[in-house]
Amino acid sequence: MPEFSEVFRQQLTVLADKVRTMENLGMSNEGITGVVTEVGDWLAKEAEPRSAEQRLLKEMWKHASNQEQAQIASALIKLADRTVGRGVVK
Repeated sequence: MPEFSEVFRQQLTVLADKVRTMENLGMSNEGITGVVTEVGDWLAKEAEPRSAEQRLLKEMWKHASNQEQAQIASALIKLADRTVGRGVVK
């Protein structure tokens, strides 16, 4: 398991929980990625990073195209699934 700051690990736990909720509501993988992408947009514009991982993600997001942002969102969903171990990704 990767070594992450406690702040980032908590963020991954919240993401895994939210993804599970969206799946239980019947959302498609594309729909979930879209929601995570929208949240990523908001975080990149409004939130101050509280960890090195969040600062890196903010910089990557800022320089990524829309398609790349969707890929980052998808990768974060998978990372949350594997790190938190909730089995949220089908």
